[in-house]
Amino acid sequence: METLYTVLGFFQSGGPFMYPILLVLAIGAAIAIERYIYLTFVRSRNKGIWKRVLPLLESGKYDAAREVVMHSDAAVSRILGYGLNRAERRGNGDEIQLAMEEGLLEVVPRLEKRTHYLATLANIATLLGLLGTIIGLTEAFSTVAAAGPADKANLLSASISIAMNTTAFGLMVAIPLLLIHAVMQTKTSELVDTLEMVTVRLSNLIAGTAGTGGGDGAGQIVRPRWQRTTRRDAHTVDVTAFLSLMVILVPFLLVTAVFTRTTILELQPTGGEGAQESTPDPLQLQVILRQAVIEVSYLGLAQPVRINRSADGSALASLATLAVDLKARYPQSLEATVLLEPQISYDLLVQVLDALRIRLLQHEDTVERQALFPLIALGSAPTAAQPGRSAP
Repeated sequence: METLYTVLGFFQSGGPFMYPILLVLAIGAAIAIERYIYLTFVRSRNKGIWKRVLPLLESGKYDAAREVVMHSDAAVSRILGYGLNRAERRGNGDEIQLAMEEGLLEVVPRLEKRTHYLATLANIATLLGLLGTIIGLTEAFSTVAAAGPADKANLLSASISIAMNTTAFGLMVAIPLLLIHAVMQTKTSELVDTLEMVTVRLSNLIAGTAGTGGGDGAGQIVRPRWQRTTRRDAHTVDVTAFLSLMVILVPFLLVTAVFTRTTILELQPTGGEGAQESTPDPLQLQVILRQAVIEVSYLGLAQPVRINRSADGSALASLATLAVDLKARYPQSLEATVLLEPQISYDLLVQVLDALRIRLLQHEDTVERQALFPLIALGSAPTAAQPGRSAP
């Protein structure tokens, strides 16, 4: 039951283009089932008629063989009927051969009917999946543009994942259809090759040249002279445009994912010319990263809170706890300033920014992300001899 819910969730999250792809799958499955049953039936009928007619032809009982094929609607019966009727009118080997080739031209299109649609449907499913992904990504980027800074990373990742569902479903439909198309084409080719063998065998038997090479040039017949270009030219799937687009799209998404954490912070310089005037933040939180300690100060605090750095990461945990406490006391505050000394590593900076920006709340099966101070400005820390800010 859980698997069914997973499949339904995957289908529903893919968007409206999942339904056309599902329709393509249904049409392809119907064609595949119909073709398989038809070709299997034709093969069985041909095999049965040939077993009955071959002993009569080898013994020279052409009238009896003609009676058998005239009362059968099998594909091989139609071809043999053309040849035996021409032989009854004293036709030579070439005329008999042309008569049976006429029968082949009538029978073969029925065998190949609708088989090439499978490859076309596979191509359509692939392109529909790609189109759904492109439209989904367009909507995702439009949604992310209007989202808050703290939610952009999660929203972008979720939107890209959902948009990729249509491409995945399109490929899940296209691959089986291509395999079924190859199987159906092989079965059709085997049937046509069998019918060609029957024309050659009957032509040689009637002309009396099977293995002797005499009489009206019929002994030189090895296979029919007609060209089966409609069957030999395979209906291939052209996915060049799809692959070219994915070569561009995948690196773009990877680069976006790598730099998402940096871009969504919307870091602001601490002062400088052209700085816009805004309402003072009620907390005015400031964090100074030094080699040995982390100093935290805010409005109304006489002395900064000093958190000694340690290798076990307890300093970051203490900073996160302090940020949660300050957010509870000043819920309207959104800003923070981080000042760092030149020797501070990039990894430590990212960890401090995460501790100030978000709080992860673990539930039974989900993780909730609570925003703390999403608007962070970076700057250089004053020397240890100078205070970072004078508390009023």
